[in-house]
Amino acid sequence: MTKEQIKKLALDKGFKLKEQPDGTMDLNPYVYEFAEALLVDQWISVDEQVPDDCEKVLVFTDAGYQWTGHYNHHSRPNDWLLHGWTVKNGWHPFEVTHWMPLPTLPKEINDE
Repeated sequence: MTKEQIKKLALDKGFKLKEQPDGTMDLNPYVYEFAEALLVDQWISVDEQVPDDCEKVLVFTDAGYQWTGHYNHHSRPNDWLLHGWTVKNGWHPFEVTHWMPLPTLPKEINDE
């Protein structure tokens, strides 16, 4: 997300422009810093933590692929279902190395 996109979003949400030390009108720098900190990818190593049982997440594999999938705590160890992957005899050729929660749904969908 660019600085201009952050600025537009913040203004749409009610933030106000303030006079900066150089005389320009802009958001306070902490607004940009906070937004950038929130936008940092937060991949979680499966060695550190696995998601809740059957929670749909974004996964990253040892082959560099990304899928949605979920972890099955009730099956064999390290059992991940990768959505969209045709599983033959309950097996896929990838090892999930990292995962991250999916973003929240758009407000229009959440309100339905």
